[in-house]
Amino acid sequence: MEGDIYNVALQFRLLRQAGYNISCGMFNEFKDEKGNFKKALMSDVRGMLGLYEAAHLKVRGEDILDEALAFTTTHLTYMIEHLDYLLADLVAHALNWPLQKSLERIEAR
Repeated sequence: MEGDIYNVALQFRLLRQAGYNISCGMFNEFKDEKGNFKKALMSDVRGMLGLYEAAHLKVRGEDILDEALAFTTTHLTYMIEHLDYLLADLVAHALNWPLQKSLERIEAR
């Protein structure tokens, strides 16, 4: 799977939610030579939200998804102050209620 972070994260999330044991290694293409997520991702709010949501589908031992969750949480929290109202509201809602957590609540009912 190649492409922008949003599409890769969306494909990953949808396959994981459907029960496929897909590798999280695809996110390595979005890391720099030092092993950190590329700074360019920080300007892509949609991509950051996609990666944030995908990272919630991690299983034990998937360090890259732990790193992705820390990276996106930190930067999305910072971004809220610099976004227009509607986008800031969307980001704030995602940070408080990730899709995976919302789905778990609905399934529990």
